[in-house]
Amino acid sequence: MAVVTGKPGGPFPSVPDAQGYPYTERIRPPKYNREMKLSSLDASNQRRYAPRYFTDWDQDDHLYAAVQQLERAAKLEEKHFHTAMKAVERYGGQGALIAGGLRDHWPESVKQPIREASWAASAAMAAAHFHYAATSKRKPFRAWREEIGAMW
Repeated sequence: MAVVTGKPGGPFPSVPDAQGYPYTERIRPPKYNREMKLSSLDASNQRRYAPRYFTDWDQDDHLYAAVQQLERAAKLEEKHFHTAMKAVERYGGQGALIAGGLRDHWPESVKQPIREASWAASAAMAAAHFHYAATSKRKPFRAWREEIGAMW
């Protein structure tokens, strides 16, 4: 198990990509009968496992990372929306609707970038939730997002 250490580039650490290590690390917490991704755990287990992977980080670092991941999620959601709207303009919005706002008759080369943006946005939101849980704040994640003015 590798750990994310150090604070290169300033007072805050560089925030890892939400679709990479350590968020996708599969672990088996106590009292669970299956392996789960680190970013898929409940908040209490996320608080427990965060120090194992982010050894040099304090609460401020995790809060900074949560904001960075929220910003990434917003940008990716916007990319998802605009790519899907371009596809609607080009290929039409009629036909069988499938997950993520995709239409069944669209070419696969159009659907795949939209899927990837959606997956990445979801991963960034899960990473933001992970880092917020690591701060041990009692305020619910949704209330905190509204407090800082996050629109996503």
